[in-house]
Amino acid sequence: MLRPAYTPEQETGIQIQRFADDYFDLILEQGSDGKARAFHLCYNLITDEHALAWTKEGPLRHMKVDQGEDKATINRAPILVADGACPIETLTQEFKKRAGNLPPETQALILSKIRAACD
Repeated sequence: MLRPAYTPEQETGIQIQRFADDYFDLILEQGSDGKARAFHLCYNLITDEHALAWTKEGPLRHMKVDQGEDKATINRAPILVADGACPIETLTQEFKKRAGNLPPETQALILSKIRAACD
């Protein structure tokens, strides 16, 4: 179940909330009006991490997370790289199962973006 996670205070008029569990990591950005402006939904965190990235102003992107850790002696920062296939059934089922703590309008927005990204 997605639960609120620590999010540092912001002084920009933009509220950032983070929710996490063992499969998803959701970072949600809301404007001062409380409406979603952007989100990153990272999924399959343990074995093959991917992310859906959406902003109000830009395109919806489905990305793979490259951990940058191909050598044990070098610590590189993770980056997002283009990736094709999006598992719509798995994502939809897992999100519905785990999103009970999120507001209904947030659930609806993210489910609509999952469908759009994976079609």
